[in-house]
Amino acid sequence: MLAELVKTLTTAQNRDLIDRGIPSSRLSEWKHGRGLPPISALPDLAEVTGTRFEDLARDLAILTARDSSRKRIESMLGKAVAAGVAVMLVICGIVGSAQLAGPSGLFRRR
Repeated sequence: MLAELVKTLTTAQNRDLIDRGIPSSRLSEWKHGRGLPPISALPDLAEVTGTRFEDLARDLAILTARDSSRKRIESMLGKAVAAGVAVMLVICGIVGSAQLAGPSGLFRRR
């Protein structure tokens, strides 16, 4: 609801929010999905759009939790990839005397 609401703000609503102190650059970020409104902006957003503050706050909490989970997963995947690379480097070190030879043969002794 919050993300859709921000994306569909009218020109008049944008002007009203700007008059209330929300920078137009911030509104643009929200409209293009590059950020979420802070909790401090929700009362103005609720009043301008005729939406209940509680509904916007609930949606913000849900979206924030999803973003936090996504970042944790990305972090874990990054660590898993780094661990995989480390294992490959160890394997290459163990093989040591073998070298990758290209299409003519996978490994060739030096």
